[in-house]
Amino acid sequence: MRLHEELTADTWQPGSYTYFDIHEPKLRRVAAAPFRDRVVHHALVRVLEPIFEKKFIEDSYACRKGKGTHAGVRRCAEFTRRFPYVLKCDLRRYFPSIDHEILLQRIGKTIADRQVMALIRRILGTHEDGHRTEWGEDLLDCHIRRHGLPIGNLTSQFFANVHLDGFDHFVKQELGVKGYVRYVDDFLIFAESREQARAWGKQAREYLTDRRMEIHPDKCRHAVPGSGTSRMSRAVAEKCIGRIGKAPEAAGSASEGRLRRIAACSGENPGVFNAKFNCLLDAQIQFVERPRLSVAAVK
Repeated sequence: MRLHEELTADTWQPGSYTYFDIHEPKLRRVAAAPFRDRVVHHALVRVLEPIFEKKFIEDSYACRKGKGTHAGVRRCAEFTRRFPYVLKCDLRRYFPSIDHEILLQRIGKTIADRQVMALIRRILGTHEDGHRTEWGEDLLDCHIRRHGLPIGNLTSQFFANVHLDGFDHFVKQELGVKGYVRYVDDFLIFAESREQARAWGKQAREYLTDRRMEIHPDKCRHAVPGSGTSRMSRAVAEKCIGRIGKAPEAAGSASEGRLRRIAACSGENPGVFNAKFNCLLDAQIQFVERPRLSVAAVK
């Protein structure tokens, strides 16, 4: 009741995070918000999600009902059968780089309620990974631009999708890309030719740079579909066989205990999950390495 009263009166103030580090597989700092703050986060997302879900493209697969890793892998497999080239990209330090002001502007185009926007601004203000100082023409015209979302908040996952929704529509509608898949900060652009993929990649880089995001220079490359997979397929494969590169028949080497743990996380019966997983590997993910094209980053 007290939390409800605070939200109604617009007097709610968030608490402090508890930070801890995990290695899954690389080092990440995770933020754990106090329980009452997490209640607010969930309530906010429950209100905003149905509104923005109508605006999201079909081929964005992270943190959405009815989507997820497996659906993304299936869509990638479909595109690999339709297109001979793919450009695979990853954004550098995506969550820490998200500009609060740009995100608020994006949300504000859809949400007009001032109290809701004030609540969002308050949540964003609880964390920053850094800030930039911008000077205007006047000597006293100084503006601080904060950036970064805490990994661990439900709101961060949702806001991350909202932040890149404009990019999704830019790729699909303005560039006219038919084969496009995004999972959080990883995205794939499928094309009929290497030249077309390179041109689209250059335009994508320019769009993201203008919005203070950066494509990782070491994780943007052209390839023949089947010569490697994105995070979506890796997320399935690495949990079960440890690393990409084994032939499909090696999938059975996953231990029964490991499959049971994965199945428990997915809410599925271990036997059903095992069958689905092996079918996924055999039919949809190509692990056998093919001779690569000469790989070149998009510049």
